[in-house]
Amino acid sequence: MSAQVDFNFLMNQYNLLTDEHPSAVLSAPLSDVLDEAKAEALIRSVMHIIRAGKPDIAAYHLSSWLGMVCSAVQASLSLYDTVLRLTPERTFLHIAMIEGRRKVMFLLREKEQACLNLGQEEMSRAAALNDFYTKTISPILRGIAQATGVKEPQLWAQFVTRLYNERDYCLNTVQSEERQRIILEDFAIVTDRLKLDQLGLTRNPFQVEFRWIEHLQHPNELTRQKIACCLAYQTDTSHGYCYTCPRLNEEGRKQKRELYV
Repeated sequence: MSAQVDFNFLMNQYNLLTDEHPSAVLSAPLSDVLDEAKAEALIRSVMHIIRAGKPDIAAYHLSSWLGMVCSAVQASLSLYDTVLRLTPERTFLHIAMIEGRRKVMFLLREKEQACLNLGQEEMSRAAALNDFYTKTISPILRGIAQATGVKEPQLWAQFVTRLYNERDYCLNTVQSEERQRIILEDFAIVTDRLKLDQLGLTRNPFQVEFRWIEHLQHPNELTRQKIACCLAYQTDTSHGYCYTCPRLNEEGRKQKRELYV
């Protein structure tokens, strides 16, 4: 049985807003990356906000943030049997500065028109996800690649790990075995049934094997190492390498764990 979409959950888990944030310093429709001049302007804005000296750093960050959008669509389908039509024109990159810290969000316009209940429409779950990746994610990544010179497959890799982590989160959140089965079956569409020819890909970017490493906050647990670096260590900040970065060696992770404690 389908349920009404819980937008509070989507906001808290994936930073998907339905109202503008009062402290936003950047708000731009994702359709901007489909226009060469607007795409270059957006990349420059992102570079300024993240303090990046090169366009490829902004490209990797922007692609990584798209993991929130993909995860929100996946969760809406698996938890509420609803397709979120997050088109490039309807979905805005929304960045705010809160107490001196950056918060990246996505603003959904026209949420009522964006929700398509599968129980009321003749659309399969596979068709819904293929439609989303073909008409939203693929054109956006292509636009980012063209504006920055980064190879498109490298941009897909930026959010793959997050989708797996969010799948696990949803599995652990629900109690119903039937709903857990749906979550796994929906995720299998992404890993096994995407139409690669329509995405301009020769291999499915979600078919990956992960390396597991010690969890930063929970020493007795393991977490996935990311499959691609976002180049955060090259920004003009004190961020350094992400804890799960594939370029960070074990000694570097040990130091981060000691600092966290």
